[in-house]
Amino acid sequence: MVTPVLKQVDKRISRQPLRTLVTILFLALATSLIWLSRNAPKFKSGETPHWWPVILNVAYGRGYVACFPENFPFCSSGNQVTAQREPVPVLLFAAVARLTQESFWTITAVEIIINLMIVVGVYLLTRQLSDERVGLLAALFWAVYLPAIRLVSQVSGDLLATLGMVWGIYFFLRARQTTSAWDRVAAGIIIGMATLSRSVIIAVAGALIVSLISWKQLIRYRSATAIAESLLPLALFAGSFTLTLLPWVVRNYVMFGEPLITTLSGYNLYRHNYILLTDNYLRYVNGDEALVAIKTLVARHPDLQGDENEAQMDALYRSEAIRIILSEPVRYATLSAYRFFALWFDVGVSQAYGAPPTILDKPIIAQQVIFLTLALLGLWQSWPRTWPLVTSIAVVTLMYIAVNSRLRYAIIAMPLVVVLAAIGALWLTRIAKKLFSLNDRWQILWN
Repeated sequence: MVTPVLKQVDKRISRQPLRTLVTILFLALATSLIWLSRNAPKFKSGETPHWWPVILNVAYGRGYVACFPENFPFCSSGNQVTAQREPVPVLLFAAVARLTQESFWTITAVEIIINLMIVVGVYLLTRQLSDERVGLLAALFWAVYLPAIRLVSQVSGDLLATLGMVWGIYFFLRARQTTSAWDRVAAGIIIGMATLSRSVIIAVAGALIVSLISWKQLIRYRSATAIAESLLPLALFAGSFTLTLLPWVVRNYVMFGEPLITTLSGYNLYRHNYILLTDNYLRYVNGDEALVAIKTLVARHPDLQGDENEAQMDALYRSEAIRIILSEPVRYATLSAYRFFALWFDVGVSQAYGAPPTILDKPIIAQQVIFLTLALLGLWQSWPRTWPLVTSIAVVTLMYIAVNSRLRYAIIAMPLVVVLAAIGALWLTRIAKKLFSLNDRWQILWN
């Protein structure tokens, strides 16, 4: 019968969780190698061209500089100071490039190791919220998650940011159970490093910091000592997070005169929202169209001196984008709703670039539908103990649909979705066991 078989599998997994996890890690490695056998890493792989110039400049001591005229039209030999790529991936891959004579294969090996560490993080985070079996199931889900596997052949900050997100949330939740100061500090540092890999995570950190404020306790407490004790968890997390970001923010203040995290936010806001002034606005804007839009914008501003740096141009992009958004609030709300489907299902992105369908398109959409559906079930079963995960997913979603969305950007939140999906799958498994048990009983009675 089916039920005894399921029980035997369950017992073996429960008795040997470490061996099962190692097997899952080998599976994750195998899926990456299969992908690489058909998609060897090279300069034109995915996001590599957007990262590689600044990585090489840092690697060989030329400074944190790069010129990307498609984003900032006035960059030149004397105007190349950049902050459009976050520092943690740049510094890591610059070290690897310098030590290995710019070997893309070595950097790919690092990306694979990062992805394997995400598998372990997903397992630990899920086990903390549920149990061993669900943790292993979540790890299995991530081991076969196709959008993440596709990232190992390119140079970007996506997997590093994802790693920081899952481990940061793990320590954040663990700190709530252990009340350990070190866990709170670790959570702040790791989420800070994640922010320095993909800047949108700063909004997640902000939401988590706000969640640590206990307004009822602050109102109830009367002594300064009691208030200070209630704010200690917030201070440890927020303080370590802020100190992690501080060197990069100070560097940008010195270079640009502004305490920036990134100089691409204004560019993206303008690129993906200038179309609100057109009738055909429910779509993704590709790079060629964006270049024309930027040139048109520059032509409309004779006040530009022609030597504006990234921060100055980013401020112009942002002000123009906000002006357009405020003039078309209904269209903006509609476009933001449309971008929800671009973020979670890549709707319209391939079409915008004229890319032909690939063999992975349908399996990826199927994975997204399955994981998101199971995650909703998992949320129903596990709320409120999973609120930090739900909050983080919601913040990432809102930040991206407000500016620019595609599936690659959702990957930083997908480990949290996978955790909820595993919890939802456990609930479905229990229902299935009951149904099989009833079926077995009916067969016995029938016979």
